[in-house]
Amino acid sequence: MKNKKRFIRHEQWIEVEQREGKTVTLFYPPNDEFEELRLKMDPPPDMIYRRLNFIHGIPPEYMWLCPTPDVRQYGGLYLQRITVEEWPSIMAAEKAGGNKFVISAQFPQPRPAVLGPCPCALCLADPDRYTR
Repeated sequence: MKNKKRFIRHEQWIEVEQREGKTVTLFYPPNDEFEELRLKMDPPPDMIYRRLNFIHGIPPEYMWLCPTPDVRQYGGLYLQRITVEEWPSIMAAEKAGGNKFVISAQFPQPRPAVLGPCPCALCLADPDRYTR
């Protein structure tokens, strides 16, 4: 049996919807609780995963995702991978903004090679760019 390194993710789910014309972002769990859970993990996580579910399309606050026209209109899922080192600065910036919106990682991470090849269209078109 091969001795494979386990890849440990700490995952947060985020729902983004429109209510009465306003963007509402719900964090599950909230960032403070998410951080407490991360700090208790043993072994610690290798990466932070945030799964964003856009229920009513992609609102203007999230155009940094560069969605396709169909996703912009109808919504969908987005996965944000963040290094454990970058996570505290993201959490602090979101807190300073009242935890109203998810912010973009300055250094978004590709799918880790240990998890195998990514099946999405971007990675299939240019696998060297999106894996490490």
